[in-house]
Amino acid sequence: MGGWVYAWPWLWLDGDKHPGWQHAYWEDHLQARLPVPSDLAIDLQGHYDPATRDGSVTIRIDNHAAQPLQGTVQCVLTESGLQYQAPNGQELHNHVMRDMIPTETGVEVSIAPGEPTFVTHPFQLEPDWDPAQCKLVCFVQDLAMQPDSTIEIWQGAKIAIGELSLPSDVAEDPADGSRQAGICDLLPPAPNPAPGETSIRFELAGEASVRLGVFDVRGRRVASLVDERRAAGVHTVEWNGRSGSGERLPAGVYYCALSVRSADGRENRIRSLMLLR
Repeated sequence: MGGWVYAWPWLWLDGDKHPGWQHAYWEDHLQARLPVPSDLAIDLQGHYDPATRDGSVTIRIDNHAAQPLQGTVQCVLTESGLQYQAPNGQELHNHVMRDMIPTETGVEVSIAPGEPTFVTHPFQLEPDWDPAQCKLVCFVQDLAMQPDSTIEIWQGAKIAIGELSLPSDVAEDPADGSRQAGICDLLPPAPNPAPGETSIRFELAGEASVRLGVFDVRGRRVASLVDERRAAGVHTVEWNGRSGSGERLPAGVYYCALSVRSADGRENRIRSLMLLR
């Protein structure tokens, strides 16, 4: 009975299995793909606790197209530097898939234009996996398969486990309290965890258009707090733990998302918030 297998190394590029193991065609394939534009931008943040080997990654997706996109968010945990004598004689293996998070089918999402979509996944490293060699690779893929078996990947990003913060916050301020370089900064909510009300502060380097919202772990905007131009300086916004329609939101993890656009560019900041009840 005949069959076929993948040989190492094998090139999968943006959901396209071609040219596979045919190394002579790799460079041409890569050069043809690099100029292809994408309407999506992805940012990865998260935390990892070396003591428990548990972590969480939050995938922020921004759609700069005019229309919403339906796709699948995939997250792969990889490890490099593995020593193994393979049948083809290769002994060192890099970017080996260790896990698909949460499953191999991914999570289907609708990505609206003009506001971020968030997807958060917990993960855990097995005892024999080396955190220094592990990375999370996340990407957004089309739902439709092409006739040649390609399933288009629209955008992707990766982050090393060592680049993730400790579990105290998604993005900690510098230890000396200084403002992050750029046109804006989103300071930690206080109190956090919040019993129901909390103050959210942000700083602007200059006058800018500001959007500040609160999102749940499924990426849905639950409250819009600011959508206007603000002057340079530190601004404080109070949030009462309720949705835009006044509904009392349940306890859990939420994300404060700041989007700022000024003459100097555009920047985004994210902070996690634990709401208590």
